[in-house]
Amino acid sequence: RQLDVVMEALQKVVKQKDVVALLSGIMIEGHTSQTGSEASNWILSSRRSLAALRYLLSRADASQRSTYAKLLFSAAYGPFRPVKTTNGTVDNRRSRRIEIKIVFKSQDQIQGILRQLN
Repeated sequence: RQLDVVMEALQKVVKQKDVVALLSGIMIEGHTSQTGSEASNWILSSRRSLAALRYLLSRADASQRSTYAKLLFSAAYGPFRPVKTTNGTVDNRRSRRIEIKIVFKSQDQIQGILRQLN
């Protein structure tokens, strides 16, 4: 359900060719908790990010699929970027996640988009 909401937002962005021209890509990061072995967590985080990427690509309109294929990429961080609680302890449940980040070509472009949104 959450990826469907993300896809709705991405479709609005991808339809705007002037905005797409400012993007380096859309990164899907896979993360895991700190339980289990590092090797297993690397594999799991990789599978997690690739599964999300494949799902988003499968939901893309056929006319925009090649644009998504050029923009989407995945990264795996395993257990090395945990979510911490306010008191600094690791929250293993919330650390098992994906994060989706829009990567712009330059910081100036981000500022320009933010000005347009305001």
